[in-house]
Amino acid sequence: MNWNNLKYFIATAEAGSMTQAARRLGVSAATIGRHIDKLQDELGVSLMRRGRNGVSLSEAGVLLAKSANSIASQLYDLERQASVLSHGSQMSPIRISATEPIISEMLAPNLPSLFSENPHLRIEFLSSTNVANLDHQEADLAIRLFKPEGDTLIAKRLPDIQMACFTSNAYINNRDIEAIELVQEKLLVFSEVYGKIAEVKWVNEQSLNNSVALCSSSSRALLEAAKNGLGIAIVARFLGERHGLIEVPAKRIPNRQAWLISHRETKAQADIRLVKRWIVSTFKATLA
Repeated sequence: MNWNNLKYFIATAEAGSMTQAARRLGVSAATIGRHIDKLQDELGVSLMRRGRNGVSLSEAGVLLAKSANSIASQLYDLERQASVLSHGSQMSPIRISATEPIISEMLAPNLPSLFSENPHLRIEFLSSTNVANLDHQEADLAIRLFKPEGDTLIAKRLPDIQMACFTSNAYINNRDIEAIELVQEKLLVFSEVYGKIAEVKWVNEQSLNNSVALCSSSSRALLEAAKNGLGIAIVARFLGERHGLIEVPAKRIPNRQAWLISHRETKAQADIRLVKRWIVSTFKATLA
C-alpha cells in the first residue's frame, strides 16, 4: 500500500472534505482526489462518497480510517524522528501555527528579540482558521484556543487573553458611554469558526444575538469596522487598546484560554526550546 495515498485518505476523512484536506496539506483538491482514487484501486473497494457538502465514508472507509489512524501515527513519528536526526539540533525552518492576530500583532513585532538570541534561526508562520495538526507534521509549534488531546503532544498553558468591548468616537457620537446598553447597539463579533469560544458563549448567554451586525473570523475586520464607526467590537483587550479604540463598559466576558503545543519528540531540541521560551515571554509581555 502506498503511504502517500493513505496519508491523503486520512487527511480527507478527518477534514470532511477534499478542499479542507488540500489546504491542510498544501496541495490541490485534485491531487487529493487522485491519491484517494489510487488507494481505492489498490484495495478494490470504495472508501468515500462525494457530495455537495463534502465527502462521507463508506463502510469500508470507516473501517480503514479506524485502522489507519494508529498506523499513520507511528509512520508520522518515524518521519519526525528521521527529520530530527537529519537536522541535528536545529529543525529549520521552525513552523509556528497560530491565528492571524497572534502572529501579526503579538509574535511578529517581537521577532527581533528572538533573533538576537539566535540570528541563524528560520521561522515560518502559518496563519489559518484551521487548527494545524501537529501529529501530522503540519507545524512544529502551535498556539491553540483550547487544550488538545494526544499522548504525543505537550501542552503548556499560556497567559489568558482578556476580552472586552471596544468602539470609536465615530460610533459613540457624543453619547454617555456609561449609559450604553449593548442590546440596543450594533455588535461586531467573532464567528464560530473555532467553536463556542468565550465571547461566542457570552453573546448567547447575554441574549445579544439579535444585536449582532457583523460576524467575522477576522479580528482585523472587526477592528477596522469598529474604527470606522460601524458598531461595538468584542475583541482581545490588547488589540482594542493597541488600535486606539474606546472600551465600552460591559458585564465581564470570560477570558480566552491559550495553549502552546509541541511534539514530545522535539522537547530536547535547543532551537525549539528557545522559541517556546520566546513565545511564553512574548505572551506575558503583551498581555501584562
